[in-house]
Amino acid sequence: MEYWNSIRGWLLLPAAESLHKFAKLAPAEGMAVEIGSFAGKSTVCIGKGLGVPQRRMTSIDLRFQPDFRSNIGFYGFDKAIQTLQGPSLDHFADWDSPISFLYIDGHHGKGYALADLMVWDMFVLPGGYVALDDTAGFMIGPNLQVQAMTAGGAYEFLEESGGISFLRKNHNLSSISYHPLSPAVWFATLHRVSARLGALDPWFRQPRLPTQNPPLSEWIDRFWHTSPAETFSLVTRKIRQKLGHSVSSGDGGARPSSETQWIREHPVELPSREQTQAYLVGCEDFRAGRHEAALEVFNQLAGLAPEIAFTHFNLPVCDLALLRSAQVHDIMGQRQMASEKFTLLAGKTGCPELREFAGRHTGEKFAIPSTKPTMLLREFTLDLHAYKRQQP
Repeated sequence: MEYWNSIRGWLLLPAAESLHKFAKLAPAEGMAVEIGSFAGKSTVCIGKGLGVPQRRMTSIDLRFQPDFRSNIGFYGFDKAIQTLQGPSLDHFADWDSPISFLYIDGHHGKGYALADLMVWDMFVLPGGYVALDDTAGFMIGPNLQVQAMTAGGAYEFLEESGGISFLRKNHNLSSISYHPLSPAVWFATLHRVSARLGALDPWFRQPRLPTQNPPLSEWIDRFWHTSPAETFSLVTRKIRQKLGHSVSSGDGGARPSSETQWIREHPVELPSREQTQAYLVGCEDFRAGRHEAALEVFNQLAGLAPEIAFTHFNLPVCDLALLRSAQVHDIMGQRQMASEKFTLLAGKTGCPELREFAGRHTGEKFAIPSTKPTMLLREFTLDLHAYKRQQP
């Protein structure tokens, strides 16, 4: 365990345990395929669960980390696991083996993520398992994968653990049309906007993508294998990203969200859509320091019937709205009003997590905590992840 903890990567322990569990349950007729290995942290979990070297496993990565081989070698997997370097779709062209366990942690863009799923699915055996990384809400690509798999009953959703979703195959995927106004795309975008705002996090924390500085040897390896034109393009892109981040990340104020605007301008027929959108607008006002506007939205929503739940979470809109209203009062320095609303929520909500949180702040002033640099993005959605809806 000590060595595994030292392997670089962002895999949470609950997710690692589930990878091991479902790899162990995978049908014996097929092999395991991992798309996205980095330094081998997930590779080891899958390999041990599958029973490598008795059973076969292939790891695919755009560029394996320099310590990947030594990490899997520590567990005796160095010669037992086949490695394929390069884009996963390139290696799919020559693939002909049945798969009983598939882990997809590749490119999270919607086009790449859906492409990986749609092409590799045809080799997954019925009864086989598929694990999808980063489905906690922030990435639209992985969330679209879940929609594609569950919409037609091709896969049964089993659990989400540490930001990884696990599903079992019933039959081959039915086609899903990527149309901007389709419920699946709208629903996946809703999850992303909600996660970015921290809207379903009791603490109202704003998520950050995980970062990890690679060792000097990796930087040297990258530039050694990169052409001058590619290097210039990479540096230019990073500078633009840095400048964009510095403009948009002020003191707790969020920039106007084009994604929030998009879900408002492209409505679909889904339950409680208008109330969910209004709540997100209130959260955005709260973040931007428009406290009076946010309070007006939250107070209106707090009066809704408890039966009206969010589109994407099985929680009453009125409970979260009351929580945010109390928090706004605290931020505005109105402790007495905030305490009264926290007390009211603690006495009425049926959600144990919200009851505990509200009870804590009946006598303790609320303040939005600063983001811990060691905290992973997916951890921001785990407090209430049991209430998350996996499909519209």
